Amino acid sequence: MKRLWVFIMILFVISIVVGVNVHKASTKEITEINTEKLKHQLISETVMAPGTLSLNKEEKIFYNAELGSIEEVMVEEGEKVEKGEVLLKYSNSQLGFEKKENNLQMERNYIQINKIKDKISSLEEELNSKDIGEKTKEQILQEVNGLKTEKRIANLDLKRTLLQKDMIDERVNKLSVVSKMNGVVLKITDQNELNNVEQVSPIIHIGSVNQYKVDARISEYDSLKVNEGQTVTIKTEVLPSKTWEGRVISVGSLPLQKTDKNTEYHLEVIVESNDIPLKPGFKVVTEIQTNQRKVRVLETKSVQQTQDNQKFVYIYKEGNVEKKFIKTGMTTNNFTEIKSGLSESDEVISNPPPELKEGMEVSK
Repeated sequence: MKRLWVFIMILFVISIVVGVNVHKASTKEITEINTEKLKHQLISETVMAPGTLSLNKEEKIFYNAELGSIEEVMVEEGEKVEKGEVLLKYSNSQLGFEKKENNLQMERNYIQINKIKDKISSLEEELNSKDIGEKTKEQILQEVNGLKTEKRIANLDLKRTLLQKDMIDERVNKLSVVSKMNGVVLKITDQNELNNVEQVSPIIHIGSVNQYKVDARISEYDSLKVNEGQTVTIKTEVLPSKTWEGRVISVGSLPLQKTDKNTEYHLEVIVESNDIPLKPGFKVVTEIQTNQRKVRVLETKSVQQTQDNQKFVYIYKEGNVEKKFIKTGMTTNNFTEIKSGLSESDEVISNPPPELKEGMEVSK
């Protein structure tokens, strides 16, 4: 009887243990996951280059001693000017004297030519007279021919004088300096210093204030990837939350400087945003989108890596986790290019939790 009770107690304990384990198994928590599939998307590499903001178009007028002394500045700071508008005028007494001398010479030429023409006309009238003999007629013809030669020489002298007039007029026109662009007068040198300013300091500085550009430098390696027309994002530490759009308009073909360590090339970016509050001279950073193409991608957070740098992803298949090794290409903060290892139908587990393992049971 005692043995029977012991046997019954053992069976009772076993049943309790089994029941507890069954209950734990039935209430086991299953990890919930989200999945994604391969998608096609434009992706690009980013080349970063520091630069300086400047006016897209500007014109600097320097003092030219060969033109004479400055007579008058025709514009004021802040004034809008149009292409072809006179900015300043020079005065040149020597040029004025040359112009007067040229006018006198031209008048002498015309007098001489007209005098010869009158003589020729008079002699031709005499030739038409019936009262002259053959000998006299022959003498008159010789004189007429001589006068015609003198007339040709006088005409050549006149042409030379007219050429001199054109050259003087061209120099006179240069005394009025005109703007080569539409813009705003940014700075004018003080009136008292106009005739004494150094060559490095412009008399008048004109700029187009409604459009800017960035002058930057890129390495020889990056110069092979950057091309005209590529999209650019412009940033500055002054306003870290702001960005502006731009476009590459020029990549230098010759190096700016060459050292034992690196070679740099000039990069020019036009700012296409109209609401940029920065001023010329501000330091900025340009981010150029290069090597843009359409590829198969996954979210970068979904791609995992082993200790030996092998890339893999977790796949959802019939409620379980599978691991697939993949080959990747270009990677950005958001997306990673998938070159091989996955099919379009594979359901990739997005941003898998650290505890996820191959073979685990999951739900979505």
